[in-house]
Amino acid sequence: MKVSSDQVHSYFSLVKDDFWSLRHYVGWVIKNESELPTWGACIEDFYDSLDWIIERRSLPRSIRAVAKRLYNDKEIPETQTIIKELEIPYKKAYNGKYGASIYKTVVHVQDEDQCFSSNCEHDNNKENEEEFGTDDKNFFINTFNKLEGSKKWVLKSGRFVEDVLFRLGMECRYHNLVRSFILDPEDTFVKNAFSKEEMDEILNKSVQDPPEIEDEVLKYLNTFSKTSTKEIRKALNTSHPRLGGNFNPQVDFAFDHIRTTVADWLRLLEMQPNPLTLDMPEAWYRINVWRTIDIAFSDIPYTYIIGGEKADAYVRTIGTRVNTFIRIYISGYILYHVI
Repeated sequence: MKVSSDQVHSYFSLVKDDFWSLRHYVGWVIKNESELPTWGACIEDFYDSLDWIIERRSLPRSIRAVAKRLYNDKEIPETQTIIKELEIPYKKAYNGKYGASIYKTVVHVQDEDQCFSSNCEHDNNKENEEEFGTDDKNFFINTFNKLEGSKKWVLKSGRFVEDVLFRLGMECRYHNLVRSFILDPEDTFVKNAFSKEEMDEILNKSVQDPPEIEDEVLKYLNTFSKTSTKEIRKALNTSHPRLGGNFNPQVDFAFDHIRTTVADWLRLLEMQPNPLTLDMPEAWYRINVWRTIDIAFSDIPYTYIIGGEKADAYVRTIGTRVNTFIRIYISGYILYHVI
């Protein structure tokens, strides 16, 4: 059921209460609002609306119960973590709409309506020290020091890409992709560190055509193109010659990965209530969602995917925009940070 009132945010009037969550709300605002409020106003609207719904005894008890649960969760650590995670993509959307850059804006005032906090600020305000602490900084420095000069990416200008990213990383007060030696070519903060010629060289060198999918693999994948979970489960339980007694993990891995992934996501879709519509702890996403990525490269020798909350947040933030990555060579292993 939806709530019809000009006293609540339009989200609660247009979205059924089954889907209400802070994460869903922020995504909905970014996608549907023609005029984005500041981040503080966005969060305030969410909780003010919930408070109004809770007090309206004329509304069904079930709706008020949903609103009360979301409102009461406001102060718990998991919700505060979610708010911090959602703040970065929201501010990027806000700044993209209104022309501001979170990488260049340095906060000298406390009024969020005047300006957003920079993602890479130069002052050392201790209240934000936890964003990228001493241990994180030392790990970043040690990682850079382990890089062999012969393994670095040298541009025609003579500059090393890793050296530039390291300098940028040392300037950042908050977590940023450059801290993982990931180069986001659409990040103004990064683009300004390279000349136009250098950036063109980086983009042209990194562009690769997506690999072709074998016809047989694509055909198997399309067997799950159904309109209901019941039909998908029926297809999932259908035998396949590449998954029988002659299964070869080196040759038939793609088929097994497709089946495993479909089974995992089918389980999530069939759960009631659907956990994908709820505010779940980050650990839940690590176990249930990112597992698909973790096992995707299991057929590549000596390749191991180790996820973490910070890395997950980065990937969610940049979405599909990252098409460039820096390779790091440490102790005989080549680590790829973004695929």
